[in-house]
Amino acid sequence: MNTEIGIRMMNTLGRRRAKQRITVALAAVVVGATSIGLSTAAANTLVGMAAPVAQQSQIASAAVAPNGERVKALLNGMSLEDKVGQMMQPDTRSITPEQAAQYHIGSILSGGGAAPSTGNTAQDWAQRADAYQKAIIEDYGVPLLYGVDAVHGNNNVLDATIFPHNVNLGQTGDADLVREIGAITAQEVRATGANWAFTPTLGIPKNERWGRSYETYGENAELVSKLGSAYIEGSQRGAKGTGSLSDQGSVMATAKHFIGEGITANGKNQGDVPLDYNSAEFQRILHSELLVPYRSAVQDAVASVMVSYNSIGGVKCHGNAALLTGVLKNELGFTGIVVTDYNGVDQIEGSLSYAQKVAASVNAGVDMLMVDGSQGTQPKWVAAREAIIDGVNNGDIPIERVNDAATRILNAKESMGLLQHPESAYSNQALLAQFGSQDHRAVARKAVAESLTLLKNSTTQQGASTLMADLPSMKNIVVAGSSADDIGMQSGGWTISWQGSPGNITAGTTIYQGLQRAAAEQGNTVDLAKDGIFQSDDYEAAIVVAGETPYAEYAGDREANQLTLQQEDANTIATIRQQHPNLPIVLVLTSGRALTITPQLAQVDALVMAGLPGSEGEGVADILLSSKDFQGHLTTTWPKDSQDIPVKFTDASKVLFPYGYGLSKTSRSE
Repeated sequence: MNTEIGIRMMNTLGRRRAKQRITVALAAVVVGATSIGLSTAAANTLVGMAAPVAQQSQIASAAVAPNGERVKALLNGMSLEDKVGQMMQPDTRSITPEQAAQYHIGSILSGGGAAPSTGNTAQDWAQRADAYQKAIIEDYGVPLLYGVDAVHGNNNVLDATIFPHNVNLGQTGDADLVREIGAITAQEVRATGANWAFTPTLGIPKNERWGRSYETYGENAELVSKLGSAYIEGSQRGAKGTGSLSDQGSVMATAKHFIGEGITANGKNQGDVPLDYNSAEFQRILHSELLVPYRSAVQDAVASVMVSYNSIGGVKCHGNAALLTGVLKNELGFTGIVVTDYNGVDQIEGSLSYAQKVAASVNAGVDMLMVDGSQGTQPKWVAAREAIIDGVNNGDIPIERVNDAATRILNAKESMGLLQHPESAYSNQALLAQFGSQDHRAVARKAVAESLTLLKNSTTQQGASTLMADLPSMKNIVVAGSSADDIGMQSGGWTISWQGSPGNITAGTTIYQGLQRAAAEQGNTVDLAKDGIFQSDDYEAAIVVAGETPYAEYAGDREANQLTLQQEDANTIATIRQQHPNLPIVLVLTSGRALTITPQLAQVDALVMAGLPGSEGEGVADILLSSKDFQGHLTTTWPKDSQDIPVKFTDASKVLFPYGYGLSKTSRSE
């Protein structure tokens, strides 16, 4: 530890009121009393606690020990206010560096689109992060955990490497590649001063009406488990999975969202799983599917788990003690940080005050509250902080629960080396030099190529070959469609802004640019006619790149009849087919999920599921215009019509493409 910083830390922590030391000591009495056989309820009378016996026994059995003498010493010197400060995670839009230091805040985040006021470059982000860390280290000595939504690269930051979304990574099935992507993303996050990434999503999507479907790896629990664990390993231990969380290029990963978000009624984001939590049916689904990737994540020492917005049987996960403490902490043995989703506490059901919702969430097993905005006339983090302090003082929240939360948070900081070396909390100039580098982009490009999945491939008119086998040798190709020449469209949501947007919003290569360059290298020509209107009859094929307009979370929820190709792209395909009836058409679909494309499927000669490939569109050309073959396979079951989603798993006649489907260039789909 830096000597000056270390002395300041211990001096600051030593100047505490005797009353708070007594509170901590009494908490130790509770733990000691229960350890020798006295009931938790009886032990709690020593400090006036009044929580139910069943809840108390869950809490006691879930408590973790300090990770070494340094954490133990810090805890012993902390007041109640200090510990509660560690449990706060305000957004940088609602707290200043000076306030973070004054209230001894444990963590901050910058949510989707929360760019610094100075600009959105990596250097801007680094300077902001350093300002927060400097304020709190110089005042208090315990560095911050700083979280960001790095769901496909450090995607909030201009000119970051934007990797394909998880829908693509699932189609690769390549755990080594996913591990490398986790490691590179961690490096680009750590470069800017953040040290906690809110990813990967381990949800299991059963209904593509859900607007977060593209954030998942697929509907198979074992695949999600394999790729989720690989990503966690890469984030926390490097590309080979052999490093340490304390390495400068590592960040805390987050297994999210716990649990059930992919099986809500009608695919509604933040909706309800319409099954009683204690029913045999839900418990079967929970243990046979939903928990499978979380078991692996916990075994791989994932540092944090984020709670899901959804409810189960009408009970929000953010207040479900049986789920968060009983299953996650007790059954799975999770010893890391349980963090809420963005203002997730607000959604706890019932006619409760905000303070009561905070107490319910903390008592259920939440260790850190992600908060933003206002509660009445106060910043929400101030209200949450006061709610926990008052809850302990009036007996609504056991001090043991606060002690456990603070311990988990400090343990994470110890594992990251932040307590021993506070200076390591600052941004990393060596990693900044590699931010968005060509080496990083090459891995993203590889991921695009590996993820492409061929779903239809027609025989040529001569009958001796197939369209996709012949495409690389064609001299003249025309490209059309809304996503053909648009970084924002091909990247989807969570790109620069929370919802993402069309346009060339960050550095990269569009799919059209990649096709054009690849063709030029072979002496061939690729032209752009976005709307599909062109006069020349010299083209040998048309490639229509069509997709969804970017969205994120609930903004992407759709009615079944809305899951179709947008009219602009449907018109483009129809125009080409009408004006050039003999011209082969390849539809490259840039979508985060299955769409009802049956009408267009009859109009095109080949179909490629390209997912949301991110900033490196050249990866599409690496397969379409080369001798390399398709490797991708679907990780969700595609219905013939989105109205068939409810029966696609039980009626094979309603399935357009089954799970695992994927053709090679020489395969014929007829």
